[in-house]
Amino acid sequence: MKVIDFDKFKVSQEKEFEIGSKINNAKAFIPGCDIDPVWSINKTEQQGLLKYWETMNFENIEKMKNISNIFYSGCAMNEKDGRNWFIYKGIAIMRKENIIEVKRDIGRRFEKRLLKTAPNNLIPDFVFETEFNISAPRYRYKVS
Repeated sequence: MKVIDFDKFKVSQEKEFEIGSKINNAKAFIPGCDIDPVWSINKTEQQGLLKYWETMNFENIEKMKNISNIFYSGCAMNEKDGRNWFIYKGIAIMRKENIIEVKRDIGRRFEKRLLKTAPNNLIPDFVFETEFNISAPRYRYKVS
């Protein structure tokens, strides 16, 4: 079990999530894949995710325990305004420059919702089945 502290998170986020800050992108960290999947999020999906972020409760923690597995170790997204999110195991972290907000992702809904914005078959089925115990979506997520 490794512990991730926020100082290391800031450094790792800059190195691992370099997918462009001018467009809305998402990324899933899947150690078993040769290349981690990266995709663009359309404006409607992005707005739905941001609205959901605003409803989430703040979490007052300085460190989080991360039980990573060989199949999946979280997902991330960025926005044009420079905000970056990392989401894993019920914790969502948003960073913009020196500002960090941590929120509780109850039921991992934010995380699943973000992953479901990926195009069909981009995220391997085993991620949904082993990590979330759900069937892989066969459609692009629609925001209601």
